[in-house]
Amino acid sequence: MLYKGRIVKIRHRDAVVLSDGLYRKVRRKPGMDLAGEIYFTDEDIAVSRSGRTAILAAAAIVLLFLGSMLSPAGLFSPASPAVAAAWISVDANPSLEIEVAADLTVIGLRPLDERTGDLLDPAWNGRPLPEVLDQFIGRLREAGYLGDDAALLLGYSVREDAEESEDLARQLEGVLEGPAQAVSRSLVLPVLPEKAAAARERGLSLGRYGLLTEEETDQGDEEPGIPPRVEEFRNARVGELLARRDERLAGRPQGPPHGEEDHPGPPWLDNGSPADREPEGDVPVGEPGEPEDEEERNHGLTPPGPPEDVPGRKPER
Repeated sequence: MLYKGRIVKIRHRDAVVLSDGLYRKVRRKPGMDLAGEIYFTDEDIAVSRSGRTAILAAAAIVLLFLGSMLSPAGLFSPASPAVAAAWISVDANPSLEIEVAADLTVIGLRPLDERTGDLLDPAWNGRPLPEVLDQFIGRLREAGYLGDDAALLLGYSVREDAEESEDLARQLEGVLEGPAQAVSRSLVLPVLPEKAAAARERGLSLGRYGLLTEEETDQGDEEPGIPPRVEEFRNARVGELLARRDERLAGRPQGPPHGEEDHPGPPWLDNGSPADREPEGDVPVGEPGEPEDEEERNHGLTPPGPPEDVPGRKPER
């Protein structure tokens, strides 16, 4: 049988792979990379035949149980396989990516380094996102990754074609604010769907890749996400990345209000109002307070003369 999984730990002779919600130990082969996806067969699984049989039997029992639950006679109505509507990343130096359905139910856990795999519980699949986040943050604290001066980076991205994506984004923002406020230094960072796809291709968390592309945009890099920068952001501590972002934002020049450069307004705005502008060309100027002639004295108006005689009207006396 052919399996597909993601490598979560590499050791001297074997590697641990997360496949279909199960951690499997497979024989190490050349070209294996941490967080990389591989295909393997029963012959690659580094366990005894009895152990392999037990795993397959357990998997069969789980599938039978789920099938009965999803049948019309079960507790739930028939449903198609869950599709991820959004992704969340949690970085506290261990890094985790969580897939959620539109109702914020966890449908996938993806450890992005070898330390994270030891902190996960496969039973979190199918649980509400706030509950899973609370338990994972608790395990991070117990393992010493979130101390008093800890930094936490939380990224999220909503699938572009997800139903009510704006409302889902607001819900995620609210859910992530809870863990963010529980640590001394944190950042909740939204990531565009196309950048989320690029982050997964590079095996980088949403939050780390979001910070990377932010920095590259500020620096005007023409080739975003080149491998050396990806490795730099993969290995940097979260506190260092947040400090770099703070310094970068502090040094950013304060430009005009948003949109002003696209709508400059009337041309005279740059030189004040029309009344404040100097007259253009040669304009004769007389002595201050002394009009040059009678016409200027009357502001260019002809002085009124005697009233004309109008037929049928008596002259004024």
